[in-house]
Amino acid sequence: MQRLKINRNTHQGSIAKAEVFVLRYKADEIERIVGKLINKCGRCSPYDIARENNIIVLKIPLGNVYGFYKHIKRNKFIFLNCDIDEQMQLLACSHELGHAVLHPKENTVWLQSFTLFSTNRLEIEANLFALSLLKHVSKFDYFALANLLRIPETIIKTSIGW
Repeated sequence: MQRLKINRNTHQGSIAKAEVFVLRYKADEIERIVGKLINKCGRCSPYDIARENNIIVLKIPLGNVYGFYKHIKRNKFIFLNCDIDEQMQLLACSHELGHAVLHPKENTVWLQSFTLFSTNRLEIEANLFALSLLKHVSKFDYFALANLLRIPETIIKTSIGW
């Protein structure tokens, strides 16, 4: 288990509150899992990895939701918003694939708030999974990913050793 300390400001003056979250998976464990999936599939596309692992990916209109993962009667589904651009669909698919692999029994919804500063353990792990997977996709470099996610590139470099 990895302890992750996140500081965030509280509304009680200028006192910063530190919270410690216990992650089920360390960043290096997630990196190994992603590596095994890529080796098994022979490709690094989240769509190909999902298909190889019998995870059905559906693109439908979802309003302001980028995507979500659903586990229904032993079947795994990733729903992606068909109205967002291709890069965001790739990012959303990678994130939701992280849920399908790391948290297969948990149903999740991913709103427009993708960030490494999430305070939810499941979301942090799915974010790390997505970052780890996307570093293998030639469409992304860490500068582009940092810009797309609106997070400092140093976070990406230190989180998964880019």
